[in-house]
Amino acid sequence: MSVERILVVDDEAYIVQLCTHILEEQGYRVEGTTSGMEALVMLETQAYDLLVVDVRMPNIDGLTILRHGKQLYPDLTAVVITGYASLDKAIEALQAGARGFVLKPFDFEQFLSAIEQALAQRRREQEYVLLQAQLPVLEISQTMMSGGDVGSLARQLLQVVAQRIETQRSALLLLAAEQDRLEVVATRGLAGETEALSVLPLEGLAAQVLDDGQAVVLDERDEAAQEALARFLIGDLEIAACALIPLHTQGQKVGLLALCRSGRMRAKITFSPAELRLLSVIGGQIALALENVRLYALEQERAEALAAALQQQRELTRLKNEFIQNVSHELRTPLALIHGYADLLASGEMGELQMEQQGAVEIIVHQTDNLRALVDDMITMLTNENVEPKRLPVHLDAVVEACLASFQVLADRKRVALQSELDAPLPPVLGDEHHLRVVVDHLVDNAIKFTPAGGQVLTRLGRDDGQVVLRVADTGIGIPVEHQEHIFDRFYQVDGSVRREYGGCGLGLALVKEIVEKHGGTVQVESQPGQGTTFTIRLPAAP
Repeated sequence: MSVERILVVDDEAYIVQLCTHILEEQGYRVEGTTSGMEALVMLETQAYDLLVVDVRMPNIDGLTILRHGKQLYPDLTAVVITGYASLDKAIEALQAGARGFVLKPFDFEQFLSAIEQALAQRRREQEYVLLQAQLPVLEISQTMMSGGDVGSLARQLLQVVAQRIETQRSALLLLAAEQDRLEVVATRGLAGETEALSVLPLEGLAAQVLDDGQAVVLDERDEAAQEALARFLIGDLEIAACALIPLHTQGQKVGLLALCRSGRMRAKITFSPAELRLLSVIGGQIALALENVRLYALEQERAEALAAALQQQRELTRLKNEFIQNVSHELRTPLALIHGYADLLASGEMGELQMEQQGAVEIIVHQTDNLRALVDDMITMLTNENVEPKRLPVHLDAVVEACLASFQVLADRKRVALQSELDAPLPPVLGDEHHLRVVVDHLVDNAIKFTPAGGQVLTRLGRDDGQVVLRVADTGIGIPVEHQEHIFDRFYQVDGSVRREYGGCGLGLALVKEIVEKHGGTVQVESQPGQGTTFTIRLPAAP
C-alpha cells in the first residue's frame, strides 16, 4: 500500500475529483484544490511528496506553484497537466523540476503511469542520498557515543564532514539561547582556530537560511559575501564558494554548518546538488548530535531536582496513604455504632416508630451501609497497593457460591434472576481469598444494580488453557463504547445523570482491576448499550 501524500491542483473541479479518485483507489493520500492561492497555502502548511498541477491556472499559474513548492521542499516531485497549446509551459515546468506531464484529455493508465514513474524516480534519488550518507552518519553516531563537551564533539564532526566533502575551510556555529547571534564552536582550516572562538551576529543570509531551512551556495561576488559570516569564511580568498547548511532538529533551529572551497577555476569549486543533498542529510545528524550534547548538560542539572521531587512525591504518597488509612480506621468505629443503633431503631426494639420516622431511619441504615462499603474499598485498595497478596490456594467456586448467596435477597427485591453455571471440579488459584471475594462482590453487585426488574444476571466459572475464568453477565443498561476503556480508572463514572441514580463513587471497578492484576490476571469488558454487559476475569490456576 502506497503512503505518499499528493496534492492535486487544477482550476477545473471535475479534473481534481477525477485525479483524486484515481489516486485514492491506488492507496495514495490525496488532497485537491481548484485555487492556486489555496495551493500555495497548503504547500506552506503541509509537506507533500508529489504535486499534480495544471500549468495554465488563472491568477497564479501552475509553474509558479511548482517553483514555490520546490523552494519549500527541494525533493518535491511533480507531474504537470497541460493541453497542446501550453506545451512550452510544460517544458519549462520540466526544467523547473517536474518529472513528467500528461496531455488533456488523458486516460486512466496514462495518468497513473506518469504518477508512478515520477514517484519511483523520487524514491531512487532519496535512496541514493541516504546510501551516500550512511558512512558519515555511522561515524557521526559513533562520535555522539563518545560524549564530551560541545567544542570537542563539534571538531570531530567537522573532521567527519571533511572526509566526505572536499573543502578548504569549515565551521560549526550554534544559535545562542537568545537567538540573536551565532557562536562559532569549531573551525577547520581557518587561521587562529585554536584561539578564542568568535561570536557572529545572526543577520542577512545566515538568518534566512536558518529560517527557511534550505541550504544556500554563494561566492565572493555575491552581495551576501560582505556579511559577517561570509567574511569570516572567505577572508582573503580571491575565488571561493560557500555552502550554508541549516541545522534543525525536531523543528528547532540549532545552528549552521558552513563550508568554503577555493581554487583557480570557479566551475570546480561550486557545490553540486548531490553534495548539497548529502550535506542536508549529514546536517540533520550533526544537529541531533550537537543538540543532544547541549541538552545533556541541562538534563544533568535537572536530574538532581527530579530526584528530589521524586523523593518528595514518594513521601507525599506515603503520608496520603497513611492519612487515608488512619481516617478510614477512625471512621469504622463510629459508623458501626451509627449503623447498630439505626438497625435497632428500624427493628422496633427501641420503640415503635411512626411511618415518617421509619423511612428516615431506613435511609440512615442504607447510607451508612454505603459509607462502610466505601471505607472498606479504600482500605482494600491501599492494602492491595502496598502489600503483596497472600499466595494461598483459593477455591473460586466456593467464593462465588458464598457471594451469590449473600446477594440473593437483593436480587429478589429487585426482581432480577440470579443464576450461575459453575464447572466442577476446578483447580484453585493462588491469592488472597478476602480480596478475591471483593472482586466477585463488586461484579455481582454492579450487575444487579444496573439490571432492571425482569432482567437476569448469570455468573459462570470455568477453566480455559491453564486459567480459571469468571464471567459475570447481565441484561442491564450496558456501557457506551467510548466509556469502556475508562471504567477501570479510579473515580471514573459514566454519564453522571445515569450513574447518580444508582450511586457509587467510581472505585469499585478500579479496585477489581487492581486486585486482579496484582494476582497475575486480566479483566475485560464487553458491552452494548441497552443489551447488557459481560465482565471476564482470568486468573492463573495453581500448579
